[in-house]
Order: sequence, then structure tokens, then C-alpha cells
Amino acid sequence: MGDYHYAASPIQRRRADAPDAAARPSLSATNHAGGNRQPLPAPLQAGLEQLGGVALGHARVHYDSPLPGHYAASAYARGADIHLAPGRRQDLPHEGWHLVQQAQGRVAANTHHQGSPFNDSPALEHEADRMGPRAQRLGATAAGRPATAGTAREGVAHTAPQTGNAVLQAKLTVNKQLIDAADAEDIVDGLAGEISNATLKDDYTEYLGTDRARLVHVVRKWAASPAHQGIKAFVPLPQGGGKPVKARARAYDTNDSFAAALLAEARSLDKKRNEKAYALEIVGNEDIRSELVGLIAEQIPQALDSYHTTIDAVAKLDPKNRRTYLEYVRTNQATTIEQVLTSPGQHSFGELVAAIHDVQELLYQTRNAELLRTVPNEQERNRQNMHALPPDKYFGSTYSDDGTSIERTPVDRAWRGQDATPRPSNPHVRTAMRLNNPTDMGPSMTAARMFVLAAAGGAGSQRIEALALALFAFWNRTYRRDITDIHRYHFTMDMAANFGVGYDPTEDIGKKARDKKRLAQAGTM
Repeated sequence: MGDYHYAASPIQRRRADAPDAAARPSLSATNHAGGNRQPLPAPLQAGLEQLGGVALGHARVHYDSPLPGHYAASAYARGADIHLAPGRRQDLPHEGWHLVQQAQGRVAANTHHQGSPFNDSPALEHEADRMGPRAQRLGATAAGRPATAGTAREGVAHTAPQTGNAVLQAKLTVNKQLIDAADAEDIVDGLAGEISNATLKDDYTEYLGTDRARLVHVVRKWAASPAHQGIKAFVPLPQGGGKPVKARARAYDTNDSFAAALLAEARSLDKKRNEKAYALEIVGNEDIRSELVGLIAEQIPQALDSYHTTIDAVAKLDPKNRRTYLEYVRTNQATTIEQVLTSPGQHSFGELVAAIHDVQELLYQTRNAELLRTVPNEQERNRQNMHALPPDKYFGSTYSDDGTSIERTPVDRAWRGQDATPRPSNPHVRTAMRLNNPTDMGPSMTAARMFVLAAAGGAGSQRIEALALALFAFWNRTYRRDITDIHRYHFTMDMAANFGVGYDPTEDIGKKARDKKRLAQAGTM
């Protein structure tokens, strides 16, 4: 199974079997250049049209096209054109079904990259795997014979869109170049020679000699994962019942930033394992659950009263930009946010965290949309939005200039790069990486807004700490990680420190260390 990319007028790429180092052409040229341009084979066209109810007489196939290689691909489809690399005619049925998906209007962009619309749907990928060969078989039989453009039922047949807006899905990009998972070994081996910083080069070279396989694994993982999905609509589970692939969009503008992030990710493996074990423990912790129930029963009503609103009014809010959690985790699809907020003791751990999140999300996004009309600057909007943490109160952990201690310093929103990639050049991200902490989505403004909500209702540091731990565990074990990547333990707790929670970023959260800490605390009681 290859990698495919979907958008309103997409380049839908199938991974190449071998790397191709050719320079990438301008996207505006890809509709018209390359290969032996012919109509779809009649049997395949008939099968596609019969199954899809679309007309594809205008579609053209570019056989032996050099263009797929420019995208590290074996084949791709865009608009009404399919480009097949030399020797890759077997990809044609799959690519043909992509044209059907576009013609049916089911390939809507769900995110943006460098100003261009994107969509990356595993469901569409699996569907093309299944339906393309089926259409080919159908067209080759008597039953599928004449379902051509001329016989397609009027009012049902649609023409695939032919816009000029080229779209290329970016999963892992370095220097604006798409990285293919098939090239992982070559990239890992060649990266040392591209690093400018001498210390970073030495660190990378040393690790490469120690655990090359780990570096290769990380590159493959990043390059083969889907990008983040949009925040404007519900995201259904992929068809087929398989486990969703975690979203991990990454974009690095220099070789040094890529090398620093790659090295940090490789070194964070042990802490990721510790986080998983700790998250599992938190999910089943009755004391933390009790704190969540208390927060919903006591603090949220007080917070809403201070905002001059009610649970019912909040539940009716429907801002344009939103990502609510409850619909993804509720055990009964009829469960509403009002039910969780009015009877928290009757609901699951995931539903409790999701409801708290959704209250802040609805309040914040609604007010943000109102401010956006007159306040274009995000930082200024956050100063005026009572549901946000003001920028002057947003601090995080950084190493001191001499590297001997950790201080709390203001966090610059510039930590966030393209595709929400944490910038290794940012001191807060760099500190987390230096501590071998997983960074993933970096500092968390979502966590900040949840803590703002709790504090508005009078929650103390103990309850906010319980909320922070619960949120970390929710993201780690409950959240739909095929939608977006997650904020990790360090950045969740580092944000909680702005609300009176004691947090030491150097503290070990492995099970042995946690058990030892509990025993020590019990001994002092």
C-alpha cells in the first residue's frame, strides 16, 4: 500500500520504489507535461464510470512520465490527469479511482500548507485500493462492457474538476522538499554532511554510530504519517475498522533544525514509554477522577456565572473554528455536553476531560471570532479574550544562558513553525529537547485555556494539577491521534506551573521514581 494525497484539486501521490533526486518542477506544469498522453483504457474507464456514476472521457493518462519521480512517487493524479512513472502501469486502477473521488466532490481540503489546500484521508486511500481493481475487473467483463461517458446517466455523471490550484500533501518537509519514507536510510546517512553547527554535527554523528536504526525509524515514521486534519467538522474513523495512523506533520526550514529534532525524537524513546505507563495509571486513578468531578460540579458553574452565561447557552455555541472532543470519546453517541456537566459522576474519565475541554473551546473560539473582525493580531486578541491566557502571563522552562540552571521565561509564540512544528531554535522547545522530553506539538495553549476556565471558577493548584495530569493522560491514551498530534507531559505540566502547580522539568516520571516519591510522601504524613 502506498502513500496517497487528497485535495479539491490534488496531486495524489503513490510512493516510488526507489528514490529520485531530480529537482521538483513547478506545480503549474504538472497538468500538461510528461509522458505519453492517452485516454483511459476503455475497459477501465467503463468500470470506473459504472461504479462511480461519473464521466471520465476527458481524463488522460501520461504513461512513462518523468514527473512522478520529481515527487518521489511512482504515480500521481491531479485534476483530469494521471501520471505513471516508467514501469508503473499497475498503479493505473488506483489512480483512476482518485479521479472518481474528485468528480464525486468527496475530496475536500481539510488543512492548509504554505497557503495551499490539503486533504489526507486514509479512508479515501483504502477505498482506492479496493475500488480501482474492482472497476478494472468489472470493465473487463460483459456485465461492465459499455458504461462509457456517452451512456452515463444524465444528472448523475460529473466531470472531474480541472482547476489550476496544485496541491501536494506535505507530511515531512525539509527545506520545502517532501521527504519520502523510502529514502529514510539515505537521508539519515547523508544528513551529517549537511549540518552547519559543529556541536550538533558531532552529537548527530555520535548517535548515528550508536543507533542508526532508531534515526531511520523516526524518519520513516514522520514521512509515512498523515498530516493534521482541519478543525471545522467531525472527522470519521477510517473505513475498514483498522487502527488509525497517527498524524505527525513536520516541516523544517533548515537541515540543522531537522537534525536537532530528529536527534531529540530518537533520544526521547525512554520518556515516551514512561509517559505511556504514567498515562495509563492516571486514567484509572480514582483520586484524579474525583477532582475532575469536583471541578465540573463546583468550579465550572462558578466560572460560567462569572462569564454571565450558562451551561445551556454554552452548549448552543457553534463557532466556525472548533475542535470539540466529546463526540470522539463518548460511550453513548447520545451523550451531550449538558449531561456531562450536570451529572459528572455518571460519566467516564474521557467524557469528563472532553467536556471540560469543550467548554473552554466553545467559549474561546466564539469570542476569538468576534474579536477577529477588528483585532487581526493573535497576541492582542488573547489579551482581550477573557478565555485565553494573556501573553504576558505565559512563561515556560528554559535553560539559563550558562546552561547550569532552568529558569521560567516568557514564551514567544514564534516557537510554532509551519504545520505547527515546534522550532528547535526556540529556547523552550530546545530546553525540552535537551531534557530528552518528547516535544511533538510543543507548548499547549489548549491546556492554558482549560486552566484559565478552572481558575475562573476558583480552582486551587491541587485541582488544576489533577486537571493537568488528566489532560496529559487523555491526550496520550484517549484522544484520536489520527486527527492531530498531541501535547506531551512536559509542555502540559509546564503550562500548569503558570497556575501555581509545582513542576520540576528534570523530575523522573518513570514508575520506580514515582513509587519512590509516593513512599517518601507517605512517610512524611
